[in-house]
Parts: sequence; C-alpha cells; structure tokens
Amino acid sequence: MKLKFLLLIDNGQNYSNSNPGIAIADYADCLAWQTERNEQFWDIVREHFETHKRMSFQVNVTPDTAIKHLEKQIADRIGFEWNAFYETKTWRCCLLTDGYLVRIDAPLLCIADISKYITANDELNICFVFSNQAGDIWTDDGLRYYMPSRESGSHNKPHIHVDYRHESHASICIGDGSLLSGSMPSKALREARKKYSRIRNFF
Repeated sequence: MKLKFLLLIDNGQNYSNSNPGIAIADYADCLAWQTERNEQFWDIVREHFETHKRMSFQVNVTPDTAIKHLEKQIADRIGFEWNAFYETKTWRCCLLTDGYLVRIDAPLLCIADISKYITANDELNICFVFSNQAGDIWTDDGLRYYMPSRESGSHNKPHIHVDYRHESHASICIGDGSLLSGSMPSKALREARKKYSRIRNFF
C-alpha cells in the first residue's frame, strides 16, 4: 500500500503546512535533540519541518496492521524520538479521505476496521496535526508564558510553559514554582518563578 503523509498546522481557523508558528516548539520537542535552543537551532528545526512535512512511501500492511504501527513508521522517517513524540501527544493523527480530516483517537484501530468506513484501496492518506494555538498569559522581557490548548503527558501537576526568546523552554509547577521539565538561563528562570504565584490566583 502507498502511504501519503502530510504534516498540518491547526491555527484555529484552517489547516496549513506552510507556517508552523509556535507549533515549531512542539515539533522540536518530538525531535528531542539534545542541543542548545539558540537561533541557529530554530533555523535548523524549521528547515527540518519543511523537508519532512510531506512524503509518500510504500508500506506493507495486513488487515491487522494498527494505526500506531503506521504512526511509528512515519515518526521514524521524520526523525522523531518515539517516546518524546508519542507520550507528549501535542499532535493528533487524522486520515484524509474525500477532502475531510477524520481524527483517529484509537491508535490500536486496524486497517480492517478503517476499511469499513473509508475506501483506502491501495493508498492511505495520513496527517499529523499540530496546533499552533496556545493561550498566552503574559509576554515580558523576552519571556512568554502560555498554556497549550491541548496537552497530555508526564506532568501530573498544574503547570505553565515558559519560552525564553525561542532559545530555551521550561515547564514550571503552578503550586510551588518547581521546575518540571526543560531548562533556561538562571536569571530568566528566576523571573519566571516570580510570575508563577500570580497564575495561582486563576485556579
């Protein structure tokens, strides 16, 4: 079967694959590159996005082949680190059929089940959709505080995301200001922690 892949960005009004916007940070998280997030890093990530946002290749499938298996094949070709990609769930998988995106929330759904509802024939169109919508709370002195509109993952505590000049990123616990993940310069982190107490008032 021929698998055609398209990486899309949901901007709240339509879908595009030309400008990832702030979704580029989620895309970078899926790559899980252990390198400093400076301007050069973001240029390389954007170039990587442009190179990998569309592809097609042959896959061997049986009626029992699960969507998760196909997701992994795509993720491997893009260069996503599987655990970072699959566990963060900053994306969603959709099938493109008859001009409509059909969201797949059950990754263990198999080709035989899908074939009952869509005509796959010898070609399957799969999209990964990232959202570039995040609720900005503050922007101040190069620090952007936001909460993604969709998120699941390893953080069980209420937290806020902080981006420092697109160079570094951290997740800070709203309850006690502890660093849950990421890193940033100590001065920027101190400033971010000063702000977190204000956010608690919203909860």
